[in-house]
Amino acid sequence: MSGSDPCGAQFEGLAKGGLKYGLWVWECDQGAATWQAFLVQAGAVEDRSISFGVKFTPADVRRADWAFWQTTGFTGYPQPQGTYKQSTYDRAGACDVCDDYADGKRQIAPFRMRGEPPLGRRSIMQLHWVPDAWFVTRQAYEVVFAPFGIAARPALTKGGRELKSVVQLVIEEFVPVDEYRIGGQICDQCETFRPSVRLTNYAPAPLLDPTGPLAFTTTTYGSGAQNFHETLVRRDLREAITAAGLRGTRFHPCGSAEARRDFQEKTHVPAELMKADNIVRITPWRPPGSAARPNLYETDGDSFAHSTSVRTTAGTDASDAQAQRARRLLAQTGGLATPAALVHMGTSFYAADALDDALTAFGRAAQAGHPVAMSMTAHLLKDDDPVAAEQWWRRAIEAGSPSARCDLGLFLHEAGRVEEAQTLWEAAVAHDNDEQAMVALAILNWDTDLPAVRRWLTTASERNHAHSSYLLGVIARDVDGDPLTAQRQFKKAAEGGDADAIEALTKGSGGSPHAQP
Repeated sequence: MSGSDPCGAQFEGLAKGGLKYGLWVWECDQGAATWQAFLVQAGAVEDRSISFGVKFTPADVRRADWAFWQTTGFTGYPQPQGTYKQSTYDRAGACDVCDDYADGKRQIAPFRMRGEPPLGRRSIMQLHWVPDAWFVTRQAYEVVFAPFGIAARPALTKGGRELKSVVQLVIEEFVPVDEYRIGGQICDQCETFRPSVRLTNYAPAPLLDPTGPLAFTTTTYGSGAQNFHETLVRRDLREAITAAGLRGTRFHPCGSAEARRDFQEKTHVPAELMKADNIVRITPWRPPGSAARPNLYETDGDSFAHSTSVRTTAGTDASDAQAQRARRLLAQTGGLATPAALVHMGTSFYAADALDDALTAFGRAAQAGHPVAMSMTAHLLKDDDPVAAEQWWRRAIEAGSPSARCDLGLFLHEAGRVEEAQTLWEAAVAHDNDEQAMVALAILNWDTDLPAVRRWLTTASERNHAHSSYLLGVIARDVDGDPLTAQRQFKKAAEGGDADAIEALTKGSGGSPHAQP
């Protein structure tokens, strides 16, 4: 629905549960009374999924030096649909799971389509599945793009005949961007992190100005096996596209960290409603009984998983390639790398077991005030310099890292400072609703307060914390004498990759609840 001030009554209906079915969409100016009414009502909405997006005014877009180039709709599919990647790209180094290319995509042949695409009144189009391949009409190319020195390659029919209506723009430059989004996906095989595509603020700006009017981001995006680079377009080319009236495209302006902070303050959206998307794993099929790898990135909002309780398997060729890519990026950007970019580099180093490089990247971001980097710096220092590690965790807590309280609690518990650990875990539950802290408290109080243990574990399990489901299964089996409930909880935990639950199902056993949370 289009938003206007009368929609305030509908916002109120949403909060009260009156709007029960379907997808409801409002669009309004951030300064309108409607927007303020929505913010008031949104916090009261239960059992609803609220997702924010953003559209910038033409004036905002015109002011930006660079913007992400986006299509208004996809037309047709690359051919042959099942094997177009093999025939169009050099597949050397491509990941079998997420389709990421360690050194970037390299197109080796023209795209093929079923026939001349139905463009209607559009002059610009993209194919489904390929958001980083741009096709324009021959007239649009000659009038708008060729004067900028942008090359073109033909597009073909499925049978190999050259299409008369469109050509593909050739974009060969890749530049790093100040990617600030923490949510996204990480591949379980090659450890590539792909930020969430959804933008609720300015797009990340290039750290280095491209040499031409079009460039790809070095960062890859997408979901599952769809993998693409965002396209950066310079202001003068955007102005030429707009002046020529070319249809089929839109622009999302890039902005600096300062611009993003100003925008966030102006929208007045509470932090709990603007959390970044969770990071999820892209995993290959596994036979029953095989355990998922520990996940550094399994997180909500702006924090990685509790770093002191996880460790990635290192030394794979894919992880080493990611580390090499991060080293090149770090050298290329020098002092221009922002804290968010340094955190992404640090995760690549960490996955490859390049811990000195990881400490360098995380440490620089931590010194700049990045709360996630503070927690990871503490984790990397905890064995060699426990005093500095504790200081970094406490600074991370002050900076607002949701996981730092629990991480520091785990660290202090290992050091025998149990009462301090319990205090921190209780604070993590109270302030951050931290599932890992709930599990830690449950294990700590296993023999003394079973009702509280059940409450903590049930809450964590409802939020899909796998090990909490396993522990509920242990209680059902060993305390309640309820094997059916125990089996159900073990299955739920095993689906989440919990190794103890997998063992319980395959061997009919269960580990001690007093294991490290």
